[in-house]
Amino acid sequence: MRALAAIACLAGCFGEGPTPSAPSEATILFALELQPLHQDNCRSASYIGNVAVGSDAAYAITHTFLPACSGGNGNPEEQLPSSVFAFGKRGGPRMKIGDAGMSQEGGGSKPRVAAFGTEAVWMYTEPAGSAIQVRSKSGSIGGSFQPSPGFSVPTTILVDANATYVAGAPPPAGPWNPNAPRYPCCGTSNTNGGYGFFQLTNASSTSATAMPGTPPRFFGEQMREAMVANSTTLFYVQHAMPGATIHSQPKNGSAGEQLGMIAGQPAGLAADDVHVVWSTTLDFTTSSPGRDFCSITSTTTAAPRTETLLLSTSKFSCLDLALDGSFVYFTIVEMFAGESDDLVRNVGIGRVSIDTRELETIALGISSPQAGPRQLFVDDDGLIVVAPFVVARIAKTALDGHQDIAK
Repeated sequence: MRALAAIACLAGCFGEGPTPSAPSEATILFALELQPLHQDNCRSASYIGNVAVGSDAAYAITHTFLPACSGGNGNPEEQLPSSVFAFGKRGGPRMKIGDAGMSQEGGGSKPRVAAFGTEAVWMYTEPAGSAIQVRSKSGSIGGSFQPSPGFSVPTTILVDANATYVAGAPPPAGPWNPNAPRYPCCGTSNTNGGYGFFQLTNASSTSATAMPGTPPRFFGEQMREAMVANSTTLFYVQHAMPGATIHSQPKNGSAGEQLGMIAGQPAGLAADDVHVVWSTTLDFTTSSPGRDFCSITSTTTAAPRTETLLLSTSKFSCLDLALDGSFVYFTIVEMFAGESDDLVRNVGIGRVSIDTRELETIALGISSPQAGPRQLFVDDDGLIVVAPFVVARIAKTALDGHQDIAK
């Protein structure tokens, strides 16, 4: 009954109203006003662009999007301030902890936030600027650095006790962040230009050092993160022809290696000290993405590596994933014919076992495409799920024994 109550609450708490109702089994952690996808006044609005989870709190950074407009195209270069918020991982008040420049839907800066322990670090570029600004919750990490030519957007930042790592790419010319309310509208992504791969000192006047070798052509499109890490190693996905490749890069700067080829459109990436897992799905940014598809693969971090296909289905598509010991959690999505665009919306949440390949799924029953979660994190006994305007927590046990969505 607890699992069923959590599912029912999610459908209501993420629903179409501007203010989520008080949850019983699911807990709303952070919320912005739920914005329409189509409006008359052609004005931009804020959404939750990036979330990070630390040991004592979670953090959200806001981005800007432009709803479809009646009687006009609106201004994709309209700028809104981006802010960084801290909020409890099990509920409680939220607090603004910093600014992250100005953002706009049409290209430009896409600020990012990362967390480790009790620290949070965020980066942004002013629309007219070039240097990437670095700020932190404690103020102990800060400053700015000049990226390589053509690179002005951090697609991923990771921080640990010793350093901060940055994967950078050209500024996007179209859909980039899968948490954008109108994703995958509008335009095409930009893979031409410079890429960057940096290590920053964790200091109040930070300095940046390029990681060894040619910077990878990081694959950030429709992925929450183009790069993830365990205690010793960075793992990243980069563009290849065709598809993509997955690589390791030790944090100490020694030589990395290619772990494998990814046949299909990458969607999610996660790692711990035992496994690296990734998912592939539709290329939502194409005009005709095709039939639903989702695959999830794991490999071991230690050699000789054992690659295992955990899930392959044409019954649904998927986006983000998170690794939790021997389980992989992921968001289940579908394409939805909206009022003015074809949109991605949530169908449910899934879990697959690395050991047995058993699949469990729950349907969330969320009808509004901008209301359902697209990203998720594992935190102790719960899942922190991220929708364009809401972050919530549900228990892992909500999935126990459920097969609402067949593979």
